[in-house]
Amino acid sequence: VAIKDISLEIEEGKIIGYLGPNGSGKTTTINILSTSIPQTSGEAYIYDYKVGKDNNEIRKIISVVPQKTSVNWFLTVYQNIEVFASILNYSKKEGNELIHTLLDRFDLKEYLNQPLDDLSGGQIKRVELVRALLYKPKILFVDEPTIGLDPIGVEMLVSYFKKLSSEGTTIFLATNEISSVEHILDEIVFIYRGRLISHTHYEDFLCKYGGIRKVKIDYEGKLDDKIINFLKAENKIKIKELNPLQFEISSSYADLLLPQIQ
Repeated sequence: VAIKDISLEIEEGKIIGYLGPNGSGKTTTINILSTSIPQTSGEAYIYDYKVGKDNNEIRKIISVVPQKTSVNWFLTVYQNIEVFASILNYSKKEGNELIHTLLDRFDLKEYLNQPLDDLSGGQIKRVELVRALLYKPKILFVDEPTIGLDPIGVEMLVSYFKKLSSEGTTIFLATNEISSVEHILDEIVFIYRGRLISHTHYEDFLCKYGGIRKVKIDYEGKLDDKIINFLKAENKIKIKELNPLQFEISSSYADLLLPQIQ
């Protein structure tokens, strides 16, 4: 998804919720900022490093947990992580101590010698987080952080994000579901179809958009197929009737989505 007209400045050590429906451009933003793909226009900086020019320096200070799992299914939990510790030039002793500390923190020690193929989706997500944290990043990008996690896993994750933030790490959480992490967010950025809609402090966002709101609209004009397909694709919109059109939005994003629908 192309992104355009997005301008942000994020302070060090903040926890950012980067929100938007599926297909809004959240993953594209992470891919550009993490130097995975080049931008076609505009400029982006990670600290004083320019994305596209200083990519090697940027990669030394960031870490990414992607939405799609990227692990070796046939290696054990420890082996999957130890490979990255070796790449990062940790000594055997230092790497082993750090790995065990992180595995203990995410309640994974008992699975140390288990192949990832035997683990649940939530456990694998935690392995990916442990691997990302080996970098001791200044900025941690996480795409859909709570997917596949049970409530205990979410609680562990949120607790560790708070700890990292208190130590100065900036956390960038891209998600379309904030209920599990909203209480730790400092700022919320909302994008829609690749464009910036809102960037505000969490408290201000709640004051304006918080709570569940139900909006019902009756429309008797001729419907374009694009409108119908758009409504059906939005999981926060419930179509009641098509002729005449009636739909409801049960979402804290109602005020953000309605202008796009209109």
